[in-house]
Amino acid sequence: MSDTILNYTVQLLSGLALPTALLIIASWRVAQLRNLTIHNYKEKVDESVANTIKEELSERVVTPLFTDNNVVLPPGKNAYDVIDAALLPWDNVQLLAAMYHELCWRGVESQTYLLLLETLNFL
Repeated sequence: MSDTILNYTVQLLSGLALPTALLIIASWRVAQLRNLTIHNYKEKVDESVANTIKEELSERVVTPLFTDNNVVLPPGKNAYDVIDAALLPWDNVQLLAAMYHELCWRGVESQTYLLLLETLNFL
């Protein structure tokens, strides 16, 4: 079973072209998952990787963009909450990786940044 999980994780992460440090963190967190079965491992791995990308996106990209542009968050909310609220239920790790790249390269001029600002209106 562990080989199946490892193969799935490597396949998933290799297609994302994210920074090496982020891939290492995501891999480590997947290795920490417990109670995986043949029926739930894909969902649990995807969820773990998605949460890792959202956390790194929040800490390393979105929070600095918001700070540099004087974006005020609602009380009790942080950049992770905004990212999470902006996503649709069917969003996946590939979409999160695309958001990461777009925000890194285009910053405040990206469609993702505009989406996050619009999401703030609903929080």
